[in-house]
Amino acid sequence: MKRVVPLTLQGYYEKQFPWNSFFSFVTCEDHYDISQRVFWFVHEKFTSKRCMFRDKIALKRYILHGAPKVIGIGIIWPYLPDFHGDCEKITFSDVDEIEGKRFLEREVILDVDMNDYENVRIGTVCECGSERKCCNTCWIIFIRNIAFPYVKYVLEDLWQFKKILRVFSGRRGIHIHIQDQRVMTWTLQQRCVFKRDCLDSMVGIPRQHQQHLMETLFLPTFRRFFAMVSLEDCPVLLGELKAMAPVKETLGGAKTIGALVKYMKRFDQNWENDVAWYCLRPRFDPGFFRDLTHIVKTPWGIHKDTRRICSVIENTDEFLPENTD
Repeated sequence: MKRVVPLTLQGYYEKQFPWNSFFSFVTCEDHYDISQRVFWFVHEKFTSKRCMFRDKIALKRYILHGAPKVIGIGIIWPYLPDFHGDCEKITFSDVDEIEGKRFLEREVILDVDMNDYENVRIGTVCECGSERKCCNTCWIIFIRNIAFPYVKYVLEDLWQFKKILRVFSGRRGIHIHIQDQRVMTWTLQQRCVFKRDCLDSMVGIPRQHQQHLMETLFLPTFRRFFAMVSLEDCPVLLGELKAMAPVKETLGGAKTIGALVKYMKRFDQNWENDVAWYCLRPRFDPGFFRDLTHIVKTPWGIHKDTRRICSVIENTDEFLPENTD
């Protein structure tokens, strides 16, 4: 499939959209009925919020007829909604008042956006800096070299999850969907603990594995791309490194990040590990861990600004965002 829509939206939905894969995804391989999933649609002049459909035919008919710019998915309702008469679509508007909200189900979604790396991109490894974009260089450093293999270890090796879908967000990030049945019913508290202990830190990871990840992922990438960066070129990061340093009064005459690390290791042998983690750790959007109803673009949908397809990433070692143009 092409990664940029060459046709009109109508033509894309009619001729290229992978309907079977889409239906399998939104129903978690038919574990849920399509009528339980909540959808959002962004059209040219209006937005349709909290939509639920009687069946797959009704949903497909709506998309083909309206050709939405964005298809978003939300929560899964715990029971089949009531469609009166011949009604094919209903608006789900009272989620906050219904007692059943505490039984809502949802996949775990990890959202990594390159905007969240602004402080370590300014004056360091690429020209993106604070701009809302992602070049191939910062994709390779932060996503390919770190985020993908680190998340693979956490999800597949540590937690033994099987149903994982990696998706390009359409501009400058990734969405990773985990649809194993045991996570679908996790509460917000359980999701937040998982994020805190295994994603935002290594607290929940065995100590011997922590060191292995540091030595095989973080330190090699840090030494290759950050060690020779001039401290004068990255004032934002330098200020943050000073705050982390075991010695505050002096930089030991260091001119580069690598020289600064070498000097500070005299006082703290683990400081290089701390700096490598600080610069490179995957940064996950907390939105999906604060609210189960948070909306995400569906895989195979369209990014409304770039018109890139939110394509499934089959090979994480080859995919590059700039090659989707």
